[in-house]
Amino acid sequence: MGCGDGTLLKRVYETVRDKSARGKVLAEYPLRMLGLDFNRESLQETDRTLAEIPHLVLPGDIGNPGEIATNLLQIGITDPENILHIRSFLDHDRPFIFPQNKAREQARSHLSYDCISVNPLGELIPPPTAIQSLVEHLQRWAEIVTPYGLIILEVHSLTPDVVYTFLDRCENLHFDAYQAFSMQHLVEADVFLLAAAEVGLFPKPEFSKKYPKTFPFSRITLNWLEKRFYTIDKPISQIYSP
Repeated sequence: MGCGDGTLLKRVYETVRDKSARGKVLAEYPLRMLGLDFNRESLQETDRTLAEIPHLVLPGDIGNPGEIATNLLQIGITDPENILHIRSFLDHDRPFIFPQNKAREQARSHLSYDCISVNPLGELIPPPTAIQSLVEHLQRWAEIVTPYGLIILEVHSLTPDVVYTFLDRCENLHFDAYQAFSMQHLVEADVFLLAAAEVGLFPKPEFSKKYPKTFPFSRITLNWLEKRFYTIDKPISQIYSP
């Protein structure tokens, strides 16, 4: 999802082909790359980048994974359960969708969130609303995640105290503000992972990576999420109906 010019998909294919056991049996077990993007120019670039690689491209909206599943069937992908979903730096740049579960949104009001997001009118989105929107976004994706999971490379905001402490050693002073006021929806790494856990998506810890490696904060994380049969949630102040 969000294939851009196809460079990431090409690198993934070449890595599998040249550096994995699967690469030795591609003739018997072929691998096809699927490039999805909202931008048709990106699809054209991906088509060119992957010209020598088995692939398909089709329109897709990160905010509507259900439609993606339908579109895959329409182009002949009859085994979507064999898809490994991959995306990079896209979830924070999704179109904002207001939460449907108002009780859940209200239940977050006692929790302390530091994220800043604005709507198309430049108005502040209340942090509990922003987080519930993220949870529901990930829930929509959890509904189509296969046993192979979902790999997400994502950038994150930092809390004010961390930015202040590491002012000269991180870019978040200007980066977080620019992203927030351009209608992108950054959250801290731990908030993102807990939002995923609320819908049953959990990282495989042996594959998780963070940047920077040497500082006690995470600007970028790479996680291979898998769907589990349980969820984890923060405590809330009242009982609510799902």
